[in-house]
Amino acid sequence: MEKFSKSIKKEDFEEAMKLKQDLVENDNVPQEELDKVKVTTNKIYKKNFALPEVAHNDYASEQLEELEIAEKNLNANMDNADLLKKFILVTKEVGKKLKEKYESQWNDPANGDAP
Repeated sequence: MEKFSKSIKKEDFEEAMKLKQDLVENDNVPQEELDKVKVTTNKIYKKNFALPEVAHNDYASEQLEELEIAEKNLNANMDNADLLKKFILVTKEVGKKLKEKYESQWNDPANGDAP
C-alpha cells in the first residue's frame, strides 16, 4: 500500500489488494490485521514540502484537506472502484496544483521526487 500511496497507480493498488487477499487465504493472516493497512498519501504529500511550514499555508492546507477527504473515503471502503477512481483523480489534481503553486518547494512523490 505504501507503493500505491506514493505512485498513485491503479496497478499498484490492485497488486496490494491481491497481496492482501493472498495473505488472508494462504498465510492465515487475520483480515482485521490487514484492514489496518491504509493509504497514506496525504501524510506523504505533507512531508514532501522543502520547508515543512509551507504545508500549513492556507492554499496548501486547502489542497491537502481535499486529498485527506478522498483518502479517508477510500480507506473506509477499499473495495469501491468509484472511490478509488475519485481518489486517484483528486490526488493527481492536488499534486498538479501544489507543483504549480510551490514549484521547487514541493516534490511530487508520484514522479519519484525526493523531499
